[in-house]
Amino acid sequence: MGLADLWGHHWAEILLIASLLTMWSLPAAVQLTSDANPLTTIQSEKDVVLSMLGTPPPGTPDSSPTIAISQDTATEQRENVTFRCSTQDADVTIHWVFNDLPLVFHERVQLSTDGKTLTILTVQREDSGTYKCEAQAFHQVRSSAPTFLTVNHGPDPFEIKLESGVSRGEVVEVIEGSTVTFSVETQSHPPPSYTWFLPYDSIPPPTMSSFTIQAVSREHEGTYRCLVSNGATHLLRLGALKVRVLETLTKPHIVPPSLNLVENASSVALTCQTPHEGAGVLWLLRGQALLPSDHLVLSADNRSLVIHGLRRDDTGPYECEVWNWGSRARSEPFRLAMSCPQSSLSAGAIGGIAIGILAVIALSAGLGCFLYIRNARRLCPWSLTDLSLHSQKEPPSVTPGNNSHGPRKPSPEVTLDPLVPTLPKGNTESHYEVLVNPERNIYGQINPSV
Repeated sequence: MGLADLWGHHWAEILLIASLLTMWSLPAAVQLTSDANPLTTIQSEKDVVLSMLGTPPPGTPDSSPTIAISQDTATEQRENVTFRCSTQDADVTIHWVFNDLPLVFHERVQLSTDGKTLTILTVQREDSGTYKCEAQAFHQVRSSAPTFLTVNHGPDPFEIKLESGVSRGEVVEVIEGSTVTFSVETQSHPPPSYTWFLPYDSIPPPTMSSFTIQAVSREHEGTYRCLVSNGATHLLRLGALKVRVLETLTKPHIVPPSLNLVENASSVALTCQTPHEGAGVLWLLRGQALLPSDHLVLSADNRSLVIHGLRRDDTGPYECEVWNWGSRARSEPFRLAMSCPQSSLSAGAIGGIAIGILAVIALSAGLGCFLYIRNARRLCPWSLTDLSLHSQKEPPSVTPGNNSHGPRKPSPEVTLDPLVPTLPKGNTESHYEVLVNPERNIYGQINPSV
């Protein structure tokens, strides 16, 4: 191609550009916003024309950027990580992408002034993932290849879990004969190692995160420990779990009091006897759950029932039931046998009543004697007078003309009451005066009350 041909080719390009600029719609250019920079608009239009001619506009990235990372594996809460984005173009804007989403900046993430250096302070496990940097210029974006950051962490604190068990505070209870599974769950990268320490030596210690015991028995009761370790972070965690194996419950027995029971006794104790120490105890009275009161008192562990002030309606029947969350067993009904007096009064009250009755009898007897003596003293003087008058009369003589059929029988002797004093011999009239004189008593003394 000659020199004229070259000039002709360049003139053709110049004419094409001129025609495009001439045909460009001026009204469309006028519709630009008032705050648009004319120089920017002209530069943009020039870039469009250059792109149509196959010539890249100035500042367009020629190649994809690359990322350099200080370390692609770090330990959580111990190390920092730095990313550097490199590009051959000068007038480009750098954007960072994390797991295919725009990176969210926070206090642990620092960015350099030119945006090409990204630093993560004190890495956390959530910083693990893919990082990319993008170079953007003239509506074109070129992205780097993804760079993956791995953050080692853990193991975290954990608890040993036991299936088919029930937690009772710090102890987990399982039923004898059941199948139980121990397991551990913890967050760790890389996966940790497990070492179990068992309370028995019948099987080798497992090295997995879980293991199972078939038909658990009292031999398996005790404390289980698991040591979890991470070789990358050099962290160790230890968990422990105490296990109690509940035996199959057998029927309990009510132990009665050893003394003979009497109504109104001070107190009576019943004991629910069972070999199962961990079992709960429930008392029943006449088939219903017993409600504690001041009269019916249960011990702290419910193993003993104390009846205060025994009454005749406290005979029962009583039952005690042992239970756990897996089974129950109830005793045979038990009745109290007691000796009941006819009265429901206490022994002290009965004794007081007896003493009162005796006192009333004694008082009645004394009052009767007093009244008898008083009446005898009032009536005796008249009897003595009659006797003295009778003694002055002569007995009738027996005459031949009398209708008597024979000699008169002597009068029977009169026996005087021993309480009546014997009259002295002498003048009967004077003695009579003594008896009937109101101013003197029966002993001849002056009566002061007259």
